[in-house]
Amino acid sequence: MGFDPAGDCLDYGAGTGLFARMMRDRGWRYFASDKYAAPFFMDGFMAAPGRRTWQMISAFEVFEHLADPAADLDAMLGSAARLVFFTTDLWERQGPDWPYLNPQQGHHVFFYTSKALRMTAARFGFEYHDLGFVKCLARPTEAAGLAAIRALGVQGFGERVLDSFLRHVRDPYKFANLDHQALRAAQGGKSL
Repeated sequence: MGFDPAGDCLDYGAGTGLFARMMRDRGWRYFASDKYAAPFFMDGFMAAPGRRTWQMISAFEVFEHLADPAADLDAMLGSAARLVFFTTDLWERQGPDWPYLNPQQGHHVFFYTSKALRMTAARFGFEYHDLGFVKCLARPTEAAGLAAIRALGVQGFGERVLDSFLRHVRDPYKFANLDHQALRAAQGGKSL
């Protein structure tokens, strides 16, 4: 999709920071943000959405946990330059037996329809795209890249994502030394 790995990207609701860490290990300039957890895999590479413009924001299994979706989506979409990739199940009038409700745990506190996501996207100049398991809010200028993803089909896109992670497993720390050097430089050359 024409991304420059040197461009700033943010994993919002990063939890432990594992996804952002994996992306940094693959050479991407990723940062982590989480209000409720310490992204310890990203120690030294944490940031907040409103602090800069992000070429891409990822928020996997986050939207349904947002207690104040209006404020959180404002922060995300207000600082995203190109794309927000996320996952969540959509509300389509499922009954009380919908597994995503998960009332025993109470972790899923907000649900979205495709119409609500389209309206939210439009408010910030984005378009909503359903890519199967992964959803995307994208600027209209990203249509060609998203068309290439759609051409793969949901199965093909999923296979490419899985293959990408498997490649990471084979060489997980290829770029970790670069982060170590950057952190040392930030500490004035002191040992970490």
